[in-house]
Amino acid sequence: MKKLLKILVWIAGILLILLILLAIGLKLFFPVEKARALAVERGSKMLGRSIDVDDVDVSLWGGLGIVLKDVTIGSPADMEVGNLLTAEAVDLKLQILPLLSGKYRVDKLVIDNPRIVMVKSASGANNYTFTFPEKAPTQVPTDQLTPETKAAAAAVSFEQFEINGGSLDYIDDSSQIRIHLKGLDLSTALKNPRQGFYESSGKVSVDSLLIITEKPLPLLSCKLRYKANYDVSRGHLSLKEAELAVNKLVFSMTAELAHGGDSFKARAGIKSKTISVEDLFSLLPADQLAELKDFSISGDFSLDVDLEYDDSREEPVSYAGTATISDMTMSKKDLAGELQLRQALVDFKPDNVRVNIEEGTFDGQPLNGHLVVDDFDDPVVNGALSGRCDLAYVKPFLPAEGKHELAGVMDFDVKVSGRVKDAKNMSFSGSLVIPEGSYNSESLPEPIESFSLDVYFDNKVTRINKLSSKMPSGHVNLSGRITNLVPYLMADTSQVKKVALPVDGHVDGQFDLASFSSFLPPAGNPELKGTIAVNLDVTGDVADITTLKPRGKLSISNASFTDSLLPESIQSFEAAMQVGPDTIVIDDMTVQFESSDVSFSGKLIHPFPYLLPIESVSRSKVKKPRFLFELSSHRFDIDRLFPEAVPGSGTNRAALPADSIPPIILPDIDGEGTFQIDTVIYSQVEFTHLTGKVRIRERKIDCYDVTGKVYSGDVGGSTTIDLSDFDNPRYKGEFKATQIEANDFVTRFTKFGGHLFGKTNF
Repeated sequence: MKKLLKILVWIAGILLILLILLAIGLKLFFPVEKARALAVERGSKMLGRSIDVDDVDVSLWGGLGIVLKDVTIGSPADMEVGNLLTAEAVDLKLQILPLLSGKYRVDKLVIDNPRIVMVKSASGANNYTFTFPEKAPTQVPTDQLTPETKAAAAAVSFEQFEINGGSLDYIDDSSQIRIHLKGLDLSTALKNPRQGFYESSGKVSVDSLLIITEKPLPLLSCKLRYKANYDVSRGHLSLKEAELAVNKLVFSMTAELAHGGDSFKARAGIKSKTISVEDLFSLLPADQLAELKDFSISGDFSLDVDLEYDDSREEPVSYAGTATISDMTMSKKDLAGELQLRQALVDFKPDNVRVNIEEGTFDGQPLNGHLVVDDFDDPVVNGALSGRCDLAYVKPFLPAEGKHELAGVMDFDVKVSGRVKDAKNMSFSGSLVIPEGSYNSESLPEPIESFSLDVYFDNKVTRINKLSSKMPSGHVNLSGRITNLVPYLMADTSQVKKVALPVDGHVDGQFDLASFSSFLPPAGNPELKGTIAVNLDVTGDVADITTLKPRGKLSISNASFTDSLLPESIQSFEAAMQVGPDTIVIDDMTVQFESSDVSFSGKLIHPFPYLLPIESVSRSKVKKPRFLFELSSHRFDIDRLFPEAVPGSGTNRAALPADSIPPIILPDIDGEGTFQIDTVIYSQVEFTHLTGKVRIRERKIDCYDVTGKVYSGDVGGSTTIDLSDFDNPRYKGEFKATQIEANDFVTRFTKFGGHLFGKTNF
């Protein structure tokens, strides 16, 4: 064993001595200056550029070789931009055995610390495009080459190529693009296992890659490993496997390229390993990254893409792929809640992308859906989204004024399709369900403590299956359908007035009248109490509220009203009415004042839209309401209720401040009716068993065919009260009295009572 070891040591020593002797021989006998001159001459002639080699030497490190030191390749003579390439050394590693027989075969070409500067001027000229001779120089048989030219010729037949510590600067003055590459290391091998067939493998790494445009891109580092082969006869290049790393993003690739015949075809597949969102964001420019400063995003995704190129097709480029998003969470600083996607798939191909959300949640609520987009130049979408969300996310879409407060959750299932550029003709449909919510606004008389909603909608119909709401004073329920609501909401300002909104609905409920006190003029500290109950069907056009036609019942109970500006308060008010499209039938209406009472029955014809409190109603173009009634009263004190209507007792209302005028103004309606009153107090005169007829025109009340009892006699006549100017009412009356007690009359109107007795007429 020891003998064998000694033999091996001796063999190694002999080989080492031979290598040293070979190196010494090369140093002594290799024509360095001739090789340098030949390399400069041949290279300059081929490239049409100045080439300089400072020195040529023999190297031993990494294998026996010939080193060209301080190599430079210049730029075109008409461009003053410095050298295209400078390299510390270009090392040609030689095969030893062929060298022993005088043959030069290069195993490897190594370039150390090259610096490449590529420049493109504003005019388009550059220093990296070479003009080669149209006809290659006549080849000299290798057996006729001198030893030094054999070494130079061998440089073009190497099997391995390396670059160590390289850098590259690309300066484009025409587009203001700058590329700076540092720490370039390359190692590649080329084999020729059979005639016309080559195999190559290698790796490339770049420590830093900086691309500067109008907006600088982040600093990148890159690595590439590959295996490929090329069949010359078929014109076919195959990338068997490759792995590309950009910063922390890693991709695997395969590719096939064919350029035989008149066409060029290529096919490639790219797959990524799992990529974190944080690593992906590291590739974004600073300005785009700043736009995401209010967002917090984490998660992973992967990519699988197939690409094809065929220059014989009308559209040469095609691609298809899938991006898989997993375990992603996203939130925004000023928005409560978090979007979580356990898995989402994005499928894409030319002019088409499909997004499918699976097992998603928002703020802990489920979220699922899909979206398909076709034709990116004129996008057509088709999608659906379903899930549940907090109503707090609806609040930003409400009008800014009104101080809206909305709470609860909403289940939604929405579908949309159509051309985005023609949004008003897109198709929308879906359902919205709010199991329980609450709402308040300055425009409401009182807050809605709870409500529930069930709505279906499409482009034609919005169907309210149920809307139930509860307030502190009562409740309201609504159901029905509205036509064209979606087109109405999608229409622009110029078209919205042309969209009709037919409604067919039902509303019922009960609530306290006190909730409306805040809408009354505050000057007299008004206080309204009572309960109103409605049960109505409504049809018409919501866009033109004057067309709305109600039908149903309305009642008011236990109502009262006080106001310091009124002569008397209303102590009690009860009403039962049947509402129709053109008529309100008053089954019973009873009002109790402090001194008086009144009961009505009858009907109000054509109340709508004339009496609606809407400024847009052109009352000159619609029918004026007509009130047909029967009035009865046990006691009616005109002196206390309407002092302005009593001759000589009223106050000059024109001299009163505006806030002291009672808000009781006779509505501008026409009317006819009869009355029957047990007792009327008028100008301190007590009339009994009073009956008569009433006619109302232009705010004038005419009482005629009046008969009754007064001062133990009979009285009859007529009177007119003109309230067309409520600040200056006018009165006119004619009376005829028979068989009245003279002393009672004289006592009322003079100071001579107790002196004249008997019956008289006047």
